[in-house]
Amino acid sequence: MNKIRIFIIISFLAFSVHGIIAQSPKSPLSRVINVPGTAQIAPSLSGDGKHMIFTTTSNLKSELLLFYSYQQRPGKWTQPEPVIAINRSQKINHLGGYSLSYDGNYIFFTSRKTYGIGKYDIWYCKKMGKNDWSVPANLGKPINSTQDDGCPSLSPDGKVLYFVRCQSMNQKEGSGCQLMMAKRKNQDYWSEPEALPDHINDGNILSPKILADNQTLIYAKGQGDAWDLYQTRLTTDGWTNPVALDYLNTTNEERFASVPAQGDVLYYSTNFKGTYDIIKTKIPEAYQPLKVVYLKGKVVDQQGLPLEAFVQIYDVEDKILAQYQRTKQSDSGFEFYVPAGKTYDFSVVPLAPRHTFYSEIYDLRELTVSSRKRLNIELQNLNSGTSFPLQCLQFENDSTLNSISRLELSRLIKLLKNNPGTQIEIAVHRDSWVADSVLQVDEDSVLHQDTIRVFQADAANVVQVDTSAMLETDTSFLEESLLAKSGLLTLDSLQIPLDSLQIPKDTIVEPMPDPTEIQAQAISRYLQERGVPEYLLEPKGYADSQPVAPNDTEEQRLLNRRVEVIVL
Repeated sequence: MNKIRIFIIISFLAFSVHGIIAQSPKSPLSRVINVPGTAQIAPSLSGDGKHMIFTTTSNLKSELLLFYSYQQRPGKWTQPEPVIAINRSQKINHLGGYSLSYDGNYIFFTSRKTYGIGKYDIWYCKKMGKNDWSVPANLGKPINSTQDDGCPSLSPDGKVLYFVRCQSMNQKEGSGCQLMMAKRKNQDYWSEPEALPDHINDGNILSPKILADNQTLIYAKGQGDAWDLYQTRLTTDGWTNPVALDYLNTTNEERFASVPAQGDVLYYSTNFKGTYDIIKTKIPEAYQPLKVVYLKGKVVDQQGLPLEAFVQIYDVEDKILAQYQRTKQSDSGFEFYVPAGKTYDFSVVPLAPRHTFYSEIYDLRELTVSSRKRLNIELQNLNSGTSFPLQCLQFENDSTLNSISRLELSRLIKLLKNNPGTQIEIAVHRDSWVADSVLQVDEDSVLHQDTIRVFQADAANVVQVDTSAMLETDTSFLEESLLAKSGLLTLDSLQIPLDSLQIPKDTIVEPMPDPTEIQAQAISRYLQERGVPEYLLEPKGYADSQPVAPNDTEEQRLLNRRVEVIVL
């Protein structure tokens, strides 16, 4: 009897709180990174996924040293180069206790370097050029203590540092380690660190990484060679219960991981086919962080030169300043990771006078895919004839500004105060609308009721108005004003032909006021109530007379509905 052997290939499965989770496909990085016969561990990537640091033995002495590589295009990494500033203290650095900031400009690492505060401390280097880093500096108290502190991870907005504080630490691991967080007070000082809740600190914790949404936190828990990765998320109710990342956890050591801002792939190191390699894997949708918009740009003047400015992102719903940066003349660049779920007011305000400002609304409440947007913002000189839009100005109705608008108008008030004597025109435009035309009738013979006002005068004298096209017109709104004095209750009771309607001769019929004129006056009134002299303001409503685009689509009509400031 022939023996039939049936080989069944089964995907690796693991158990989690969500049930059985299939292992995600693993894709090792190219041999430029994963050099055969060597070990590569602890990858840390910048937010854009283009810069990576990691430790490797691919050097002459086969020592685990920190290397840097740049991703030129998807999957194409440059030849790794050693980070000399940090490798000088390699023998006293904590293995894997490194992280690259989201903007790629700082490396934070863990070391027992001389002149520290405790045993292992957190240090940092600033990028000076391509793989050129400053002399390491100690992060100081209260981040560093007399205990062992390490494994730092800086939030994408630079406001919070996550790290571990251990009872003891050596070059390869730590024991009795708790996950901590500290908030930045200013550029140089931090608040007193606080331990995360007990339901997270329920074991020995290492290697935390806060993700680009500033809410999702991954970390490793274990001891010795047994480590697994976990994830928690910060909500309005606090940190959620941790979930094991069983789509990648195995019986091997999964301890070091990094997720670029796109949020759909994870880089980590594990024993892959007999050697430690850096692996890329797809993150299942349920485990992905919140979607983000990655904003990167620079601020320049009309000559293209760098301009000092405050770049701010304001959370409209919670009414708080969510993120901000100050650009410099030496470096006018900015970079933000803006999470989904809210509406934001984005603005760029120059420090020096005689320049315009820039603003824009980002409605990310329905964001479903992370995206990148590059902004090269040119602020114009504040000369006669200069115009710029107020893009964050919104009305609840024809005459009432909504709450979002106060930020935009505060910027305009500041501009006028910083530039005394500047006179401006407030120009309000809209898309096409029916502007006047007494008793205007459309193709369906339906009267445009909102386009006229009727004032009752002397009803003794009458004029003839042709109504042959008004068989289906709803004229009930005219009955009270035109027919009350005649004693007739409805048009049906008129004993006259339908082609002749008698209207009092002295009846005054006026167009409805142009909403853009009302809105321009509302803006002017708001500014005056807050101290701007009336003589500096010239409000004008242009209705639909100056379109900048056709009116065929909603996107085009939105371009035509605008408010502009023109310097006089």
